[in-house]
Amino acid sequence: MTEKRFRVVALVEGLSFLLLFFVAMPARAITGERWPVTIAGGIHGGLFLLYIGCLLAFAIRARLGLLGIVLGTVLGSLPFGWLLFDRWLDRRANQASGSSGTRA
Repeated sequence: MTEKRFRVVALVEGLSFLLLFFVAMPARAITGERWPVTIAGGIHGGLFLLYIGCLLAFAIRARLGLLGIVLGTVLGSLPFGWLLFDRWLDRRANQASGSSGTRA
């Protein structure tokens, strides 16, 4: 799993989470219809399982370690959390590239 592909999966999963919380759930509250939450919840659930699988594959390839897996799982469970994990990945990459330039 490449980093770019993982980030695309994280983006799509994160957007499905926001769709569920900010569109489907309010629609259910307003109309009383259950189908918006059923459909959006099912899609989000499937995408979340895909996200976890991709996270594990990416974590192994990128050597994120247990911290990366835990952060990715916890932040992936929160609205907008995927953005925070994306930032953590950027900081980690910047630190790795900065520290490799200082070694002899």
